[in-house]
Amino acid sequence: MQRRVAVIGRGTVGILSLMELLTYTDVEVTCIFDESVPVTSVGEATTYAIPFLLKGCISNTEILHKVIKSLGATARVGTEFKWKDSSDDSRSFNVPYGDAGMHLDASKFSSVVLGSLTEEYPERLSLINERVHKVKDRI
Repeated sequence: MQRRVAVIGRGTVGILSLMELLTYTDVEVTCIFDESVPVTSVGEATTYAIPFLLKGCISNTEILHKVIKSLGATARVGTEFKWKDSSDDSRSFNVPYGDAGMHLDASKFSSVVLGSLTEEYPERLSLINERVHKVKDRI
């Protein structure tokens, strides 16, 4: 029996939700979003889980390579925070990561991955371009 799930929004959290849900073969997913509302274009740092999640939900190697190349993401192996106005080292700190992550543009991530997911899962992923005012028995 197929379960039906709706994801509202195509921002980073919406795309991550789609990626995770589509790894389950008994789930049909509908993504509802308003195309006139832009995805916030900020740089986002991810954990090491994002590359593995991409690989887990996009089994077609050719599509996966296209996605990774199109994202233009950079590898991240740690972060150092420094305040410009402070020469005091106590105002700086490092956040080391045990594994690498990625730094990417959220709007590019949304469009590239959403397009690839619709290509990879044409039978189980549908898109509705509509403003959500109230969640009802829509799907």
